[in-house]
Amino acid sequence: MSKRLVLGVTGVMLLLLVLVMIVVLVYDNHLDGQENSAGPNFMSSYSDYGYDKIDPETILASLGRGDTKNFVPLLGEPHSIKELTNITINWTQADFLKIAGALGQFVWNDPMDPKRWSVFSIGLDGSCLSPFGFQSASIAYFRLEGGTYITRLIEMEPAFGWVGWGDGEQYPQPILHKWKGVDLSGARVSADDAIRIVGQDAISRFQAKDSCGVVMGSPENNDPENWYLHTFLGSNFVLYVVNLETGHYTVQKPNQ
Repeated sequence: MSKRLVLGVTGVMLLLLVLVMIVVLVYDNHLDGQENSAGPNFMSSYSDYGYDKIDPETILASLGRGDTKNFVPLLGEPHSIKELTNITINWTQADFLKIAGALGQFVWNDPMDPKRWSVFSIGLDGSCLSPFGFQSASIAYFRLEGGTYITRLIEMEPAFGWVGWGDGEQYPQPILHKWKGVDLSGARVSADDAIRIVGQDAISRFQAKDSCGVVMGSPENNDPENWYLHTFLGSNFVLYVVNLETGHYTVQKPNQ
């Protein structure tokens, strides 16, 4: 085989490789766009969904006793329900995961075992101030079946006395940007730990003693190794990134 022919074959192979990479990137970017507009962490993405009433004052103790009658189908629009003002919600990450598992058992006869379901994202809404805790949570789950991601979503709003669930949405698996689950059971730093770690720093930055909010979630940008804490007071905003294994954090977007 002549040198010119070898160079020609090599050039064709390189061109084909470049074309394949372009197709892969276009395909993955298309899927990313679909997920951003109608991802598994939005209830509006699910055609099969529902809501149930809970008693936030008794459900955790009830689950601890092994009771199974904690959910009552909610008829009507949950967002029309008024907030309960006679209770204080300061739940932990473990509390919300326990309720999510119980709801999965109630709705699907499936306790959302982390060995079977990975966590696509988890978001919790809480406060920088002690006593630390969270007032609401949203957890999107996924599992891979034959090159397709099967997803579920659970939302919990104990201050309003309801939980919601979505089921059955499917997403093609990307070629390169495959989903990464958050290992909540194996992580050394829980959401509760993360909010304690950054709480005092956030209060110092905002010079606030009586109010400081935090909306935290993980993963963000397909990053399952860090908690992302969006802390705010009025228009002031700081983003903390806390490693799930070490607890070390960085400030990525300080308010100027």
